[in-house]
Amino acid sequence: MKVGSSFGDRKVCILGLGYVGLTLAAVMADVGFSVTGVEIRPEILEFLREGKASFHEPGLEKMLHQGAEDGLLSWQQYIPDGCDATVYIITVGTPLDQNGKVRLDMIERVAREIAAKAKPGSLLIMRSTVMIGTTGPASSQVIWSGEPASPAARPS
Repeated sequence: MKVGSSFGDRKVCILGLGYVGLTLAAVMADVGFSVTGVEIRPEILEFLREGKASFHEPGLEKMLHQGAEDGLLSWQQYIPDGCDATVYIITVGTPLDQNGKVRLDMIERVAREIAAKAKPGSLLIMRSTVMIGTTGPASSQVIWSGEPASPAARPS
């Protein structure tokens, strides 16, 4: 099944290309979305630019090759200037600190990056594993010209 050409939000930016983000990017490209994947770790970007994943998932590398060949997948270290995505999906890690509390600094960093680059009215989806109530504060950091993000969450 492919997403129809009349579907308005076909350009997506996924921030964080670990297991959750990369598999999501591959599947979205497979059904016709144009996906910009953002990953700050250079070693992961190197794998991706070679058409490889940093982990094994059956069929994933084939999907990555096809998405790149179709021009539907691209990889960047940061959201590129002029990114035309209308949907931003945060899939960065939320590791525990030394006291066993969830670290939110990575979510906060990408929220600031989205705020600096995205167009007003874009959709912000939180796909990271976070505590209840985290989406609101993160999305409140994403404001364009006084217009807040439209937040959504997909808890794990």
